[in-house]
Amino acid sequence: MGIAIYMINQQNTSNKVIQERQNKVSEKIIASFDIVAQDRSNYFTKNPYQDQRPSIESANSIVNGYAKRNGGISVAANLVPAGPLGILAVAPEIITVMRNQIAMIYDVGVAYDKQQYLNKELLAGVLISSLGTGLITPGINAVANRVIIAQGSKIITRKLTPSIFKRIVHQLTGNVVNSATKSIVSKYLPGVGATAMGLWSAYSTKQVGNKAIQIFEKEIEILDETESLNECSIEYTDNLFPTSDIEANNITGERLELLKIKTLINLMKVDGSVEPQEKEYLKTIITNANLTSAEIQEIKNLLSSQRIEVDYSLIAKYPDDPDDALGLLIDLIALAKRDGDFHITEKMYIKQVGKLMGFSEVDVAELMLAY
Repeated sequence: MGIAIYMINQQNTSNKVIQERQNKVSEKIIASFDIVAQDRSNYFTKNPYQDQRPSIESANSIVNGYAKRNGGISVAANLVPAGPLGILAVAPEIITVMRNQIAMIYDVGVAYDKQQYLNKELLAGVLISSLGTGLITPGINAVANRVIIAQGSKIITRKLTPSIFKRIVHQLTGNVVNSATKSIVSKYLPGVGATAMGLWSAYSTKQVGNKAIQIFEKEIEILDETESLNECSIEYTDNLFPTSDIEANNITGERLELLKIKTLINLMKVDGSVEPQEKEYLKTIITNANLTSAEIQEIKNLLSSQRIEVDYSLIAKYPDDPDDALGLLIDLIALAKRDGDFHITEKMYIKQVGKLMGFSEVDVAELMLAY
């Protein structure tokens, strides 16, 4: 009885520490919107001449530059979080990546001569709207659609009360981090995981930049109607980095993690055999995937088969998180590049899987070229 009480107290203490750290991370991201906006405003005030300011023609170069920078940060920092404590351990890198994304939005706005409209609400609205339903809960997505509203060739943005803004950004931060780390299976592999997170950071940053360009091409109007956005509009959770439950694929009856592992095995077998190092990789992935004993045995049996049949289109249609398809694509590329020799058969297989999951040839090729 005493041991049980001790363990409960230890768990409560751990949860309290995690929550305190989560709140600190969230506060830093929230503050980043004002800090970055002020910093970039000061920079452009000190460099007022036209040849010192970005132009519309340079918008894509701005986005590509920030994408490469964020990808490099994640790789160099070995940004491979495992669980809530692991995520918090690399919080400085996460904060830096998100600050760079905010700065990128600001710079793209300046390129389109929208500097006078670049308040924190517009910056946050662009960031949220760029990340898609897979990264944003329905409640937050609904509020984002009311913060920035597209009306023909015009974008209307509304100011928010501090409490609503805090809640939106708090939830946004947690969802972004949780989506990336949950979706990427290879995050536990030495070297491979860091590359995968680098690819994710670069890709997501580019998505944010492309959305910024789409928005700033339009006319901007700011309305001060904070009373129309009350706190009841937001589905909010105090858990910044929620842990994922055991997932069940309602379509096939097969768990998503198992589908991903089968896909990785096919990649390893594409050159005709599974090497000892690759088997060690599989062992690490299986250990951290919380598979059942029956699933583990199934995987062992499949290693001796010629090729495993997987309906890749189902992964893209997985009901709980559409970003899992992107995570798997990144897993495949990072694993194929693990030894510096990206074989042609591996490239062909990844292109085929990417196409079956609904990715364009351009997106797959761009991801394969990175890092």
